[in-house]
Amino acid sequence: MLDFLERDPDINSTINIMVLDGDIEELTKIKPKLDIYLVTYIQGVFNNASKLSYIVPVKLLEFISKLNSGNKAVLPAISVKNDEVEIKNIVLIKDNKFYKDVDEKYLRAFQFINGKLKGGRKFVNYKGTDISYFIQDNYKDVFVEDDNGKLKFTIKAELEGYIENEIFSKEDIDKSILDEIEGVLSKSFELEMKETIKYFQDDVEADYLGLEDYTRKNYFKVYKKFQDNWDEAFTEAEFTVEAKAFIRRIGSKR
Repeated sequence: MLDFLERDPDINSTINIMVLDGDIEELTKIKPKLDIYLVTYIQGVFNNASKLSYIVPVKLLEFISKLNSGNKAVLPAISVKNDEVEIKNIVLIKDNKFYKDVDEKYLRAFQFINGKLKGGRKFVNYKGTDISYFIQDNYKDVFVEDDNGKLKFTIKAELEGYIENEIFSKEDIDKSILDEIEGVLSKSFELEMKETIKYFQDDVEADYLGLEDYTRKNYFKVYKKFQDNWDEAFTEAEFTVEAKAFIRRIGSKR
């Protein structure tokens, strides 16, 4: 099927593709409540989930290229619940077969390390108050070393965003409080990244984090030493993670 899609000149190679978790007939029988057509309804759910980083969008060409180059790829998963479409989580493809589901709690850090994080909400608790932090921008630096025959990665992350809920009045807020909240956000995202990396090292036992491609492009001398057993080297690699979150304003209005 993929060969057909790749060679057919009438197929748009930039279309988004997903894997269906469930029965195709159940999906086609959905009656959208706010859309006339099923396809526009699904596109709306997909676009919204993509903007909030609930899924990892994948183009057909990208999917085929990943399989051809490394025999590993990811796809977002669509399912039907209570006569509505739900698009979240991703599935891992390996050796042209379904390999594993990835729980949504790993998706933000997964996308960040892969350089695909668009934004979205992050929730933390500060002294008993739930805070909604909307990520607008993110930046990362990745450093790779050969530490006596062992891969060593240092990942530095920066997040920029705003607090959505106006939990403090202008009289109450000061820089020390903002610094404390930024500290909570930073530590929380560091933990997210560490848990995600550990999950892919220990449970998945394969590098789906884009680190092989990054190392090949930016640290080729290091990559050359580990290229023949990259996934094994990845599972045994040492990671140092640092994160810093910045609050640019409080409240959704500028």
